[in-house]
Amino acid sequence: MAQCLTEELGIGRKETISVAHFEMAHKKILNEQNVHLSHLTTNIRSNPRFKPLLMEICSYDAGLPFNLRNEYISELVTYGVLKGGTDGFCEIANPIYQYCIVQTFQPLLNGLERKYHSEETTSTG
Repeated sequence: MAQCLTEELGIGRKETISVAHFEMAHKKILNEQNVHLSHLTTNIRSNPRFKPLLMEICSYDAGLPFNLRNEYISELVTYGVLKGGTDGFCEIANPIYQYCIVQTFQPLLNGLERKYHSEETTSTG
């Protein structure tokens, strides 16, 4: 983020970084090819059991207990994807990772879209 703000967006050392600057850098990082984030998505796709675990952590408030003795949690911690929260539950290590995880596993079309936008559906209007 710092590199994007200072080098790519050209914000000088003496200039105060504003929320608008941060939003521009954030959007730029999320919408471009990035070796680090590509490596992240490769790692989380490497084991099919990561998907339900990560989507559970991203999608639900109940939380999963942080347990380094669980092989999947331990591996995701090693990759830098997960960390233990102060409440004893798993957390995604940073918000950009969470965005990438959801984007990686999000279907292009959900079941309802397939049902209502399929070629078999005809209008009788």
